[in-house]
Amino acid sequence: MQWKVSSIVAISFLASQVACIAVADPEADAGPSKMVARDCDFSDPCTAALGTPEGVYCGYCSEVETFAYGWDVYNLYPDGSCCNYGYRQSCADSDFDPNQCPISS
Repeated sequence: MQWKVSSIVAISFLASQVACIAVADPEADAGPSKMVARDCDFSDPCTAALGTPEGVYCGYCSEVETFAYGWDVYNLYPDGSCCNYGYRQSCADSDFDPNQCPISS
């Protein structure tokens, strides 16, 4: 009889542990504090001012030249090339904030 009681307790314990396993929800919103990786679009016709230090800049920054949207974020390179990551809320909200030129991490 002792074995049966021990088995029931062990099974109950294991069942309670299984019920506590967290499952990721692929539909969950990442929220504003989460970083989401995305590709930088090199087919965007943007250009950067030559000699610009490599970094991430809002589109309204003077270092971003040719076809830039102020609310988008761009990765600029010293050779004048750039790519567009797309919309960024801080660029849209910042009203030409010089601290976004470049964006500090």
